[in-house]
Amino acid sequence: MRKKILSVLMFIFLILGATKVEVLAVSETQIRQLTSSEQYELLISNIDNTHEYYYKANNLNAKQKELYRTLVNHYKAGIDNYKKAPEWQNKISTELSDKEMELAIVSFLYDYKVFFWLTGDLNYDIVKIPVEDSVTYTFHFAMLQMYQNETTFKKDLQEIVINQEKIKDLVDAQKNTYSKIKVIHDWLLENNEYNKSGDESHTPVGALVSDYDPVCEAYAEAFLMLANYVNIKTVYGTGRATNINGTEDHAWNYVWVYDRYYFLDVTWDKPINSSTINYEYFLTTIPSSHEKDIKEILPQPFTTSKYLDSAMAEFNVTSEYYYERTGSPIKGYEGDIDVVGAPLQEVKIEYHRKDGTKLNNIPKEIGVYYFVVTPKAPTTLNGDLVVYFEIVPKMNVVRFYDQLTNELIKEVRVYDGGDAQLPQSTVNGYKYVPSSDGYLNVTSNVDIFLRLEKITLTFINQKGKEVEVNLFENTAEEILAYNFDFINSDPKKIFIGWTNNDDLLTSETVLTIDTELHPLIEDIKFNIKGASKRSDGYYRVPKESYNKEDIILTSEHQKILEKTVTEVDGNGNYTIKLKVGSLYSTQERIVEIPMKQSSMLPFDLELNQVIFYGVVALVVIIFISVVGSVIKSRRQD
Repeated sequence: MRKKILSVLMFIFLILGATKVEVLAVSETQIRQLTSSEQYELLISNIDNTHEYYYKANNLNAKQKELYRTLVNHYKAGIDNYKKAPEWQNKISTELSDKEMELAIVSFLYDYKVFFWLTGDLNYDIVKIPVEDSVTYTFHFAMLQMYQNETTFKKDLQEIVINQEKIKDLVDAQKNTYSKIKVIHDWLLENNEYNKSGDESHTPVGALVSDYDPVCEAYAEAFLMLANYVNIKTVYGTGRATNINGTEDHAWNYVWVYDRYYFLDVTWDKPINSSTINYEYFLTTIPSSHEKDIKEILPQPFTTSKYLDSAMAEFNVTSEYYYERTGSPIKGYEGDIDVVGAPLQEVKIEYHRKDGTKLNNIPKEIGVYYFVVTPKAPTTLNGDLVVYFEIVPKMNVVRFYDQLTNELIKEVRVYDGGDAQLPQSTVNGYKYVPSSDGYLNVTSNVDIFLRLEKITLTFINQKGKEVEVNLFENTAEEILAYNFDFINSDPKKIFIGWTNNDDLLTSETVLTIDTELHPLIEDIKFNIKGASKRSDGYYRVPKESYNKEDIILTSEHQKILEKTVTEVDGNGNYTIKLKVGSLYSTQERIVEIPMKQSSMLPFDLELNQVIFYGVVALVVIIFISVVGSVIKSRRQD
């Protein structure tokens, strides 16, 4: 069967067979070169694929839908919002009840597991202005405590995005929905062992970051998150499950394959302390051991039998399309598509708009569509292949070559009159410089030659003025080793390092574009366990704590290099000298902490203070007693 389609733009999660150019992934190296903000954008780049099952199934009213969408858009806006509290304005006259509010929020949390740092608990503030019929809600979502530390959040974000891309590449290579689901299911089990390591074990983080371990919620939420990313319709399910150890709360998924939903429990498909995946709970009916929550609405239509992969028809798509992945989409030209069923048989193709509307004819207008390939009835076989595409205007080819070797670096396609993006260098500290500006306003196929050139680093001090710095190589390693003591002269502060778009440069930072850097300077702050600071500036500690003081710097970017303690004088006074350094610069500071030994008593009082207050209390008691006696005697007279 042959179908002719206009020029297409294929989505990133599908790779068709027999293409002329190998479709390249967003590699781990490329991801590590992105800023944290860009990695966040990649995390949510396919967020529009989210099924939003509970948004529809829970029959939210107009105001509930407005709240739901406000929450989605808040976290969708960018990494700067991940710790910020969303706000929503409403009218007092249309105010939602507590139950209505809860249903909208739960629907959001069940549908959008991509916001992996949210734990589900929250409280909210309400500000009402009756004269304006206005009410403002501020939602304080609980998040994993470790992500209050932005460095930890960004580190885990990077690993999640890397794994997300790796899994997507495995999914891309599959030829039907069944195989795509199996790839995600198997990856989660092959790369994890069931175990609770902390609160993160109940979130997708437990299954997608190597430092942590997953329990059932992590498996189910990570599966939903990944399935949404590659546009496999999936629902998050919860309830109770019973095994030989008893009955407990549990989480699983419902997954759509061609024309119905199937039950899938990733967790139970690999018994604890076993390396074997048994697939007993893979694409089947709901087993008797599992009972869904009463309030949960089972997605329909739902299967009445297990999916039989032995009766599955394999499909392959061969095409004349010429593909190249550039960022998020796969772009291509018009051509013919052959769809072949195996074993050989007739197949049918149904075309749909992106929203699911079925079309009677092959689409020709600009827009996003997909077609579904299935066996023609009647047949004992089952299976499907879903291909998304977009009809787009004319596109031109831009080829970038190495000027020295004449080797092809990258080939991209751009819309007529559009600009091609220069490829990023893979050499740290160097950028590609084009021989001409022919890659801009492209109206025909063009070849551009590139040469490597050292990037330009611009250092701006805290006063906003550029400072001259001479480095041997313009790399993060060179910057971290350079003496920048002149940047900060305040002895109470320490120069931490340089930032690029608020991201702190570390030894792992790769620089391949011209970059403007700004200093991060922090106060040196600390806490001393068991000590209290008095108005005289001294820290009081018990005598037995001498030279055992537990001092913790409040900044995650600072470190204690050395600690020295002086002898105690006759008044119980001594000094702690700390040498404090930065993890990302060579600057060091000496901090002197005045200490005083004292007999610490309840309410942070010393012995002489207790005696003084005791005497005062005794005098007051005697005075009250005398006054009381005088009053009593007068009444008797």
